[in-house]
Amino acid sequence: MFYTNNYRGFSDFNIIQYGSRDCAPGFAPALHIRKTYLVHYVYEGEGTLTADDKLFPVSKGQAFMIFPGQLTTYTASEENPFSYRWVEFYGDKASELVQSAHLSPEKPIFTDSPSLDAGNALKRLVDGGVVDRFLLMERFYSFAAALVRDETSDKAGASRYVDAAVNYVRYRSSAKTTVAETADYLHVSRSYLSHHFSEIMGVSLKKYILNEAMNDALLLLKNDRLSVGEIARILGYDSTEEFTKAFTRRFGKSPGKFRKITKTHNSNIDDIEII
Repeated sequence: MFYTNNYRGFSDFNIIQYGSRDCAPGFAPALHIRKTYLVHYVYEGEGTLTADDKLFPVSKGQAFMIFPGQLTTYTASEENPFSYRWVEFYGDKASELVQSAHLSPEKPIFTDSPSLDAGNALKRLVDGGVVDRFLLMERFYSFAAALVRDETSDKAGASRYVDAAVNYVRYRSSAKTTVAETADYLHVSRSYLSHHFSEIMGVSLKKYILNEAMNDALLLLKNDRLSVGEIARILGYDSTEEFTKAFTRRFGKSPGKFRKITKTHNSNIDDIEII
């Protein structure tokens, strides 16, 4: 897939071409020197960039920048060839953009955020095809913004996603809530959410979901009118046996025995610590 842009009336940035390619094993274009900036973002696979006789490995979730005046080529892996999208551009602000992204001929590889902000933005640009020049530039600016993302803003954004994930898990109150389902609900990647959740909360999201379910189980066991089977269904388990196995693994006793012991010894379920 390949598109050219014939409108060159902007001063800050002008797009020359953009497109995508699923490379064959070992694919490598001829050595070339460009007068513009050309960035390729790798969505699958891996390969290498050769720029001024230097070799740079690149893989999924990374992009490589080709600079004006460089003698370059790139090579797709024989075993796992990359698929990429690209955009070629120039303009008065092009050099400033590339520098703000901390890219240089000596360091031409960009590693995307866990949420793949840059990759998603370039995908919207390329997959949108031929569009009005203003819409095209809007999409390019979104891509540019992702390239120069601010780490402080990333952390603040991650914290908001983690808070939202906590609220979602508590609202669902189901042991069958999954990490993938939570990430889909928040419109972020599973890897991004998992990474930042563990970093901020000190526990994996998967374990947090189970802990919440077990916490709810302890509260529900205080209600004598609820059978163990009813509690299992409330918590989203497919069967009493599945719930009993999870509860026993967590606390060392079955729900029924746990309920009986706490009654016999007048134990307070509220004092039990969830780890």
